[in-house]
Amino acid sequence: MTDKVQFLASLDTVGTENYIRYGVSGPQRYLKSSNQPTIPTPTSIQILISLIAADEKVMLALDAFSLQRSEHIPDNRTIWSGTHQNSQWVWVWDFYRMLSILTVEPAPDLAALLPQCHRILIRVDNQSAQITQSHPCKV
Repeated sequence: MTDKVQFLASLDTVGTENYIRYGVSGPQRYLKSSNQPTIPTPTSIQILISLIAADEKVMLALDAFSLQRSEHIPDNRTIWSGTHQNSQWVWVWDFYRMLSILTVEPAPDLAALLPQCHRILIRVDNQSAQITQSHPCKV
């Protein structure tokens, strides 16, 4: 493993809040007389990561993988973490500062691609909303 690399971007607050508040099924529409069920905060998230070159071509598209929620402080931050293809991934949704913070401890093959990367695109496809979070690559 090489050193950790961190990427910062403005947080997609609408998509991420909907995911935290309503889960993968999204906001439900209830009549005022209906009881609204309590929806548990998701404990994992399925993501797709792509490394995009300056010419907007995909350099690398990782298979979908899951991150587990390792911390959740309502209205403050949620931290997701996991391992995929020998790389450690940590994705922080900082609602207080409205930042998306991606930290990766890349495997050697991924580390070799990062200097040519223009941006990292993270997608979360779920029923509530598609979250698309772009992070500029400044390694």
